Amino acid sequence: MKKDWRWPNAYAISQDTKLGTMYWGPGPLPQGATLVGVVTRLDGTTTGALIQMPTGNLMQGNAGCLTSLPPQIQKKISIER
Repeated sequence: MKKDWRWPNAYAISQDTKLGTMYWGPGPLPQGATLVGVVTRLDGTTTGALIQMPTGNLMQGNAGCLTSLPPQIQKKISIER
């Protein structure tokens, strides 16, 4: 069973890389990036692949496009991982 982390009124994170691959799409990840799982805004607006860039930043990926996550969420995810 995969471990999930949740923060009220923020984001839910799952380590389900198979689902993350579906959100990212068939294209390759950016060079040096790692697919970590899935990230979902708890207000229901967005869900996508959770991707760690070579710099250590965590991003949300959808259909080959990247969106940065708020710094406070990146810090909490880094602590939990």
